Amino acid sequence: AESRRALAALPAAERALLWTMTARSNHPVSRSLAEALAAGGGPARLEAAATGASPASASPEGTMEELPGQGLRWHRADGEYRLGRPGFAAAGGAATASAAPAPGDDSTETHFTRDGALIAAFRFEEDYKPDAAAELAALAAQGYDLHLLSGDSQAKVDRAAAALGIAPEQAHGGLTPEAKAALVRALDAHDTLMVGDGINDSPSFEAALCAATPAVDRPVLPGKADFFFLGDGIAALRRALAGARRLRGMLRHNLIFAIVYNAVAVSLSLAGLVDPVVATVLMPASSIGIVAYTTWRLSGRRLAWMS
Repeated sequence: AESRRALAALPAAERALLWTMTARSNHPVSRSLAEALAAGGGPARLEAAATGASPASASPEGTMEELPGQGLRWHRADGEYRLGRPGFAAAGGAATASAAPAPGDDSTETHFTRDGALIAAFRFEEDYKPDAAAELAALAAQGYDLHLLSGDSQAKVDRAAAALGIAPEQAHGGLTPEAKAALVRALDAHDTLMVGDGINDSPSFEAALCAATPAVDRPVLPGKADFFFLGDGIAALRRALAGARRLRGMLRHNLIFAIVYNAVAVSLSLAGLVDPVVATVLMPASSIGIVAYTTWRLSGRRLAWMS
C-alpha cells in the first residue's frame, strides 16, 4: 500500500520514465513496479509520456544499464535516473556491477532518483512460492544440503531462511555475483545444483555442476541452464532430482550387466565353448536385451515427468 501511494504521487512524466526503465528489466522489483504502473495507465500512453518528458529528450535516449545486484541506471539529456538500492541510487553511489550492500543496510527500500535526488521510495515484501517451504523440507529430509545465496542484506536473507526452513548458517546474504559463484565452487562444484532466476546468478550457473531456472523468459539464463521448469511452485525440482536418481540407478544396473556379460562371454570364448556363429547372435541380442530392459524399467514412470 505504501509503495502504491508513492507511485500515485509521482507526476505523470516521472511515472512514464519509471515505467520505461522497469519495463526493460526482468528483475522482480522492476516487474512489480512496471505492472503497477501499467495498471494505472496503458503502456503506449506511458511510453508516449516518457518521450515528451523533457523538451531536450526522447525515449529511449542515452544509455540504460542494469547492474546486477544494484539496480538500473539511465543517462538522459535531462539527468541521470537510477532505480535500486539506496546507496546506489544516491549521488556518488556504487557504479560497479560487483558492489555489495553496505554493512547494516537492510535493503528494504528501493529508491528512484534523478542526479542523486530522491524522487520516490518503494518498500516491498517477499512473496514466496506456495509450496516452497514444504518442498525444501522434503528435499532436506532426502539428505540434500540446502543453501540460500542472495545479494540482499543478511537480515533480509535471514528472514527468508526462517520462513523457508533453511538453517541460519546456510543463509548467505550480501553476496556480489562473483562472491556467489565463489561460494558455489566452495560448496563442491562436483555435486551442486544451482537454481536461480536473475542475471546476477549467471556466474554461479557457470560454477555449478548443474543449473536450473524457472526464468524461461529471460535473455541469458535459459541458455546457461541445464534445464528449466514451469508452474507456480518448485515441486518440479524434487521431481527432476528423483528422476535423476532413477536414471543413475538404471545406468548402474546396465553397467553391471555389461561387465558381467562381457566377463562371462570372454571366459567362455577363451574356453573354446563359443563358436563364431553363436558370438554373432549373442552380440546384437545382448544390445537388444539392454534396450528392452531399460525401456521396460522406465516406461511405467514416464508420467512422473509431466506436471
